[in-house]
Parts: sequence; structure tokens; C-alpha cells
Amino acid sequence: MENIKLPNTRLDVSKLLSGEEDKLTFEVEPQPGIDDPDIKILSVRFSGEAKEIGGFIELNGTISCRFSAHCARCLEELERDLSVEVNVTAIEQDKLADDSDPDQIPITDGSVDLDALCFEQLAVNLPLRVLCRDDCKGLCFKCGQNLNISECGCDRRQTDLRLEGLMDFFKQ
Repeated sequence: MENIKLPNTRLDVSKLLSGEEDKLTFEVEPQPGIDDPDIKILSVRFSGEAKEIGGFIELNGTISCRFSAHCARCLEELERDLSVEVNVTAIEQDKLADDSDPDQIPITDGSVDLDALCFEQLAVNLPLRVLCRDDCKGLCFKCGQNLNISECGCDRRQTDLRLEGLMDFFKQ
């Protein structure tokens, strides 16, 4: 068993396919290339193990990601950690039956593209909406005050304009 630190994000699995090695551990810092205006990826680390099983390569590991975003309610900037468990099978490109299976990735020229794998896993698992805390009060829709910091004193009761005539009836 060989433990390697890769300078890039392609994992060479040719020794596993040829039978020279039976297991390979790895730790990389891939560049998944996620371009999202709301979420900024600060760091990504993918550590795991690759094993040859009957002509296929089984990849098991964890993608750890640190990202920054703005709270969906109060717009405060925050940082969060995300951890994604990965269990996929790598198959040589010519033996790959269906490109749409998310649990199968291609082996090209004896290596696996970990950037693409991390991109897919993070794109599916990053949250669509992030809150600074579960009970975030958000912003006052009238004056913009962050209600987590202090109350603003605005009357935030909303009445349906269609019912204003009825409200006038009860004032008499």
C-alpha cells in the first residue's frame, strides 16, 4: 500500500489496474471550478482510498469543503464547512456502459479526474440557501435594519390592500 500526496487532481490508478498495487490512499486539494455568485469556495480537500475490485476501481473517501456565503435572511457574511462522503466506481472509458450513472466515473489514460468528481459532488451537496442561524430574524422590510442586532420600531404589520375597505368598516 502506497500513501501519496498528489500535486494535481488526477489520480493515477494504472498500478491498481495492472495488479502491481491492491490499494492506494490519497489526499488532494482539487479545484472543482464551482462558479456561483452566492457561494465562494474557500478550500477543498479530498482524502480517501482507491481499491481494485474485479477490473474496476472503487473510490471511497470524504470531500471536506469550506465555503463563504451570505445569510438568506439578514445578508450577513458567514463561513461554513461541508463534508461529503464519496463512494463511486471508476471504470475504463471503453467499458463504461452509461455516462449518466452518477456512481460511475471514467478512467482516462490510467487516471481519474478528481476535479470533475469533486465538482459533481459539491454541486449536488452545497446548500441552495444558507442561514446564519436557525432563528435568524432577517431584515426589516421597511427600513432595512438587521433585526438580529436590534429592533427598529417600524410597524411591520401587513394588511391586504383588498381588505382596506373592510378595515375602514370596523373603525367606525
